[in-house]
Amino acid sequence: QQNIFWFFFFVYFVFAQDPGNNCILPYEMRNTVQVNVDLSSYTSTINSEGLTKCGPSTGDEPVFFGQYTSLVPNSKITISACGGDSELVIYPTCTDSCYSYFGSNTAHVPQCSASQASFSTNLVAGNSFIFGLYDAAGGTGPFTTSVTEVANEGTTCSIPYQISDGESFDTYLSAYPNSIASLGMDDCLNSPIGNAAFFKYTTLGESRVTISACGVSGDSNFHFFSSTCSGICLLFLGANNVNLPECDASQVSVAFTSTNEGYDYIFALTEDSGSTTDIFTVTVNEELFGETCSFPVALSRYVILSLNLFPNSMSSQGLNCGQTPNGNAAFFTYTTLSSNTETRLYTCSNVFDPDIYIFSGCGANTCDMFVADNTFDIAPCGSDFSTASITLELDIDTTIYFAVVGHNGENTGKVLVSVAEVSKVGATCAMPYYIANGDSIDIDPRFFPNYITREGLDTCGGTNYANSAYIVYVPESSSSKIIFSACGGSASTTGIHVYSGCGEGTCFGYTDDNRANIPECGTQASASLSLRPAGTPIYFVVNDPTDKDGTFTFHLEEIVYGHACTASLPLSNGSGASVNLDGLTNSIASQGLSDCGGNTNGGKAVFFRYTPTLADSNIVISACGSENVNIHVYSSCATDTCIGYSNNNQANVPECTPTQASITLTGMQVETIFYIAIDGVDGTTSDFTVRVTEFVYGNTCDIPYQIANRETVNTDLTTQQYSIASQGLSECGGKGSQGNAKFFEYTPISSDSKIVISACALGSTDSDIHVYSGCGGSSTCLAYADNNLANNAQCGSNEASLILQGMEEGIPFIFVTDHYCGLSPSFTVQINEILPGDICSFARQINDKEIVSVDLSNQPNSISSEGLECGATGETQTAMFFEFTPQAVSGSSVIISACGSAGSDTNIYVFSGCGETTCVNFADNNDAAIPQCNAPQASILLSEVQAGLPFIFAVDLSANSGASVVDVYVEEIPPLVDDCYASGSLYEHDDVYFFTTSSCGGSFCAEIDFDLGQCTDYPGCGCEITSISGVTMGDLMQTGTYPVSVTITNDAGVTVERFFNVVVEDSCNPDGPSVECPQDEIVVFADTLCGRVPCAQFSQEDFSFSCSDYETCDCNLVYSSDSITPGEMLYVRRTYLLEIEVTNSLGLYSTCISVVTVSDQPN
Repeated sequence: QQNIFWFFFFVYFVFAQDPGNNCILPYEMRNTVQVNVDLSSYTSTINSEGLTKCGPSTGDEPVFFGQYTSLVPNSKITISACGGDSELVIYPTCTDSCYSYFGSNTAHVPQCSASQASFSTNLVAGNSFIFGLYDAAGGTGPFTTSVTEVANEGTTCSIPYQISDGESFDTYLSAYPNSIASLGMDDCLNSPIGNAAFFKYTTLGESRVTISACGVSGDSNFHFFSSTCSGICLLFLGANNVNLPECDASQVSVAFTSTNEGYDYIFALTEDSGSTTDIFTVTVNEELFGETCSFPVALSRYVILSLNLFPNSMSSQGLNCGQTPNGNAAFFTYTTLSSNTETRLYTCSNVFDPDIYIFSGCGANTCDMFVADNTFDIAPCGSDFSTASITLELDIDTTIYFAVVGHNGENTGKVLVSVAEVSKVGATCAMPYYIANGDSIDIDPRFFPNYITREGLDTCGGTNYANSAYIVYVPESSSSKIIFSACGGSASTTGIHVYSGCGEGTCFGYTDDNRANIPECGTQASASLSLRPAGTPIYFVVNDPTDKDGTFTFHLEEIVYGHACTASLPLSNGSGASVNLDGLTNSIASQGLSDCGGNTNGGKAVFFRYTPTLADSNIVISACGSENVNIHVYSSCATDTCIGYSNNNQANVPECTPTQASITLTGMQVETIFYIAIDGVDGTTSDFTVRVTEFVYGNTCDIPYQIANRETVNTDLTTQQYSIASQGLSECGGKGSQGNAKFFEYTPISSDSKIVISACALGSTDSDIHVYSGCGGSSTCLAYADNNLANNAQCGSNEASLILQGMEEGIPFIFVTDHYCGLSPSFTVQINEILPGDICSFARQINDKEIVSVDLSNQPNSISSEGLECGATGETQTAMFFEFTPQAVSGSSVIISACGSAGSDTNIYVFSGCGETTCVNFADNNDAAIPQCNAPQASILLSEVQAGLPFIFAVDLSANSGASVVDVYVEEIPPLVDDCYASGSLYEHDDVYFFTTSSCGGSFCAEIDFDLGQCTDYPGCGCEITSISGVTMGDLMQTGTYPVSVTITNDAGVTVERFFNVVVEDSCNPDGPSVECPQDEIVVFADTLCGRVPCAQFSQEDFSFSCSDYETCDCNLVYSSDSITPGEMLYVRRTYLLEIEVTNSLGLYSTCISVVTVSDQPN
């Protein structure tokens, strides 16, 4: 009874104490939970507990005892006691000696000072320890103590916990302090809160993987990330998707199929509410496909596996084939895809000898056969591998089961297991598929396992390592086009190899592009062959060079040239083709083409194509010879591609009647093929000739480029075909008549204009311009330039520009540009016809009281563009320039107005010339008060103008002017007295009268005879010559200048004196003519015989002589009576005299004397 008493006393004494008051009843610490400790309420000491002392303890200080058990297999634990002067002692158990002592902040806990105790250590799951907290100075606190456990694996995505197949891992989220958000990772749109534990699982092979996180309570979630931890969430799960009984509905489970060995799945576990107190058991189970007959590998091609991963034997699955081994077995199933194939099974290994067992199902008595040998004698893995194989002929959709095992139960090492359905034809070059014209073959590369190189063929391009189908076609015609394609299906790309037979060196083509431009092919392969010999087989090998297993359809069609759009006959420039539609089979409708004119009714058609060769050309297509044909033109051989149609002679081709078809095309792109279909109306099949002619305006003189005023034409002589000489034109200058040239035609707007033509390239070439009245040898060369005659700022000194004047309005002329030396550069040709008034220096002459109506919107230049400044507004608007010369008397006034329809707002500028500082006056209002002008229309009055001195004025519009047509008017108003000129009458006469002398009775003089002229005055005022002084009519006057004064009086009695001069000049040089005499001695060489004496006939060619005098005087040669004369025979060894007298019209003369001898020495 006493013992019982003490037992109950002990129980009461111990369990009545607060947890932590003694070692055998320590305070159970929880991860991250802080405990506040006041030692004044604790009575136990280290001595009273019978424990060994550590550190500075006397053993009698009050102690708080705590205990912690680690949660995670591999973690870091930190214990701290902050407050007062804390000390920590560690005991494995209450009976063990002190393990360690800590009296400072060795773990660097931020909440503790340096003298307060903390420490860290690594532990494994399940380890526990006891710690005591005391104050060596005898203090009682208060203290704050805590234990923090952080897992060393699984706290981040980059350092996940590697979980294994079949493992169950208890997860305490409190040991995983990081959240998904704190790691900067995607939250799967679930916004998870709280701690996250990261796991990695690596798959074993093709299998079904189940992962779950179950527990007593709590809502678990999975977040799946990429294997590279890129932060992108791939999948979020938060429910018991697999319906595992150990999981609540809100606890997560998932099952999925893995297709690869060694694939890493990264996932994070979180609690839905963010709680860290729940415990979840994370479990992974992977079941490999093929582990059981009911869970087989659905084999599509081949697999390499290790039998040691497949724990079940055939007998464990209830299967028996007589000699069933007990070793590991992998189970497979296959369902056939076609009835036109044979199914091949094989397995091989270089470690053990594999066997194949074939079943009809997964049950007893389903064994069909056992295969231990390589029955179809191939070595898919190599000659050093043990192989079992068999060929089966099965119907489509037949499912077979088979197992692969080691012959003697071996299971160590890799084994390859393969299934292949092979087409019965077309799988080899020796047994190809023969395709007919217009047929198609659906190709599934899985049924054609032979690579090109296995068949001993060259690749021709493409790839050696793709399953390939072998197809043969035998052409029916030698004048045909064979179009073939490998299109459609699932293949992203296709390849076509073309051979002449089965063997090396037979390849002659390969394509993986849509060379035949078949719309439905996209980027898949198509091509065509032309003019292949009839009856000679062509071998095609087709495959998927990229993905290797994509499906497609091989199609082939042979078309006789001209019978279809895709096999159209090519035409060349100027060539013709004779056509009869009888015997043709296709219409434009059967080719899928639109009827471009709505007039066909399904008639037979012939098809051509043409490739333009010239830029900016005109292409004439004609079908002459039959009345009822249509020409359709297409950009391609597809629907809705019409670009032209004709059923009459639209192009005016001479060979066609008005009702026969021709058409002109423009704007066709160089080197871009277009297509021509010609068919008969209502089935017409008559004979006709098809012809295409392509030409460029400017390529020849007969078809020149018709250039417009102010047009700029970029000219590249390399594209021109003909020279000036080839067109029968004469060379106006330069050296380039044989070089390429471009021909232009221009029609002048006005006969009074200046036409500026240039051919320039900013100084980089040496161009010529030739101007002709027309084409042909009879045409006249009108002008030529090989340098910058017009001083064009865009031209270099060797680049041609010129100015034409006097060209007749409305009469076209030809000009030609080429290179001075016959080269073919590029340059810019420009023509600018400057009409009177377009520029200041070529102003329009306007007369007194003349009205000129002008549309200012058509003018090319402005005041500012001409370098002029005058006035304040409108200087950038286009203007017309005029020149006016006052004709009356000096001191007159001139009124200028620029008026017109309502809405126009005009300006008038007056200049003394065309220079920058020549502005004289300006008006932008009706300053002269002309009644015909509205207020914003300009008029101006000029005073004291000088008679006979021209001035310039310009008219333009203000920027906001409405109307642009303006009437310009000029009137000169002279000063008058009684309606007569106040300054006197005008006298119309020559300023100088010239006379030349003749013989006047022994002297030289001239007889004076001049027109006295006439006087004029203001209209209505008469005038007369009242006196003349100076020389008069009939006077004989010697050389000199004689003034003549004429007095004129008008009706107002105003008298004026006018003057002119009479000048008498010598008609001949008074000193006689100027003579260049022969040399003093002239030697003539005898060149014949006179009898027996050498002699020579004297000739003017034996000497040189010239004479000159005034233009009004003649100069004559006379031989003296003593002189020899031309034609006379001269003999050797004699001396003769040549004496020449030169006389002018007035009898004045000079004399030349020379001595002539004859020599018998040869010249």
